[in-house]
Amino acid sequence: MNEKEFLDDLTKLIAQRSIRDLSTRTANAPFGKGIRNAMDTYLEIAERLGFKTGDVDGYAVYAQLGDNERELGILGHLDVVEVTDLKAWRHDPFQLSREGDLLIARGVNDDKGPLLCALYAAKEAYDRAQEPKRSVRIIAGGAEETTWECMEYYFQHHAQPELGFSPDGNFPIVNGEKGIICFSLKFKNEVHDKISSTPIVNYICHDLKFNNKSYTGDKILSRNPQRGDNSIDKLLDDLDGQAIAERAWAKLIRDFFYHNPYLNNTKFHSEHFAMGKLSACLMSLNSDEDQVILNVDFRYPISTNKQEIIGNLEVMKSLYDFEYEVIREKQPLYVAEESELIQKLKTAYETVMKQKADVLTKGGASYARVMDCGVAFGASFPWDDPKPHMPNEQMSIDSLRKAYAIYVEAIRLLLEI
Repeated sequence: MNEKEFLDDLTKLIAQRSIRDLSTRTANAPFGKGIRNAMDTYLEIAERLGFKTGDVDGYAVYAQLGDNERELGILGHLDVVEVTDLKAWRHDPFQLSREGDLLIARGVNDDKGPLLCALYAAKEAYDRAQEPKRSVRIIAGGAEETTWECMEYYFQHHAQPELGFSPDGNFPIVNGEKGIICFSLKFKNEVHDKISSTPIVNYICHDLKFNNKSYTGDKILSRNPQRGDNSIDKLLDDLDGQAIAERAWAKLIRDFFYHNPYLNNTKFHSEHFAMGKLSACLMSLNSDEDQVILNVDFRYPISTNKQEIIGNLEVMKSLYDFEYEVIREKQPLYVAEESELIQKLKTAYETVMKQKADVLTKGGASYARVMDCGVAFGASFPWDDPKPHMPNEQMSIDSLRKAYAIYVEAIRLLLEI
């Protein structure tokens, strides 16, 4: 890889403020001007590298080598999350900055850096492949951080790849992604408690006010609720023994979720030998004059399913008197370790890194879920601290170099089968 050329291209991609903005939506920019600009930049880079490109009405774009109907798909995204805490950044988040081995910018890890790395790697891999038996298509969506409608639209117009991966996860190989189902539970606010918190999807509740008293927790992603203190738990600590603790919403939290991220000793609890345990996270607690609203995020392995979770919630509903609605859901992903796809990815990783490639399960969601046969594969290593969605998002140059080498070998192997 020409590293200077790569970093110049990454700088151009980072500079595009590709945050969803429907106020600038147009016919070929369904997610707004910033994401459209990032797509145009990606297409320019791919065409310069020698790829044939395509634009799927601004929902997604792609770069392809080869014309074989058998396709290897590589799926990433060009949209990024908002920057809400600019003062916490050491540099302009939309200007690629370097501190020693670290590159710092919004999207450098999630997912512009890895996506561009895979694009460059696909070019070298295709050139090196011995009589490639597949074409390779690197697909970039525009709504991964929001609605995922980009991939829904893409696959309404294009066939599924035979197999593939998403460079939007972790090394060695993420062969399992837990199912996601989030609920909004609504209780009658008969005594008009005043409760407010910031309802941020994908995070544990970290700021809460209850009748003018504040509770502060850790700003941790909801897929890992065990890693931090939830401000709702702190509220319940404070309410212990008070009459308020007998409110239906408070009793439900104490009986099921209070300091209990894996819902141990409840019917929700489930564990899969490879994917681990179901987890639940209280994301927010708010009230208005009529109701108290509790938003809960479940991440579940394939040892249970959406129907079982809803069935248990129905039983809970009859005991604690609330209404609920599903506010977000994604089906789980699991690809058996013995599959040909994973075996080739293992070989590539082990060839480059000279260490065993284990499979793992994550609570997060990558575009691997939209493929019939796909997994998340890099680009973060176990020793990295990339800070996705956080201030000072980062990616080490050394990790990008290693990821590039792994991707070249993996794509070459997959093109030859």
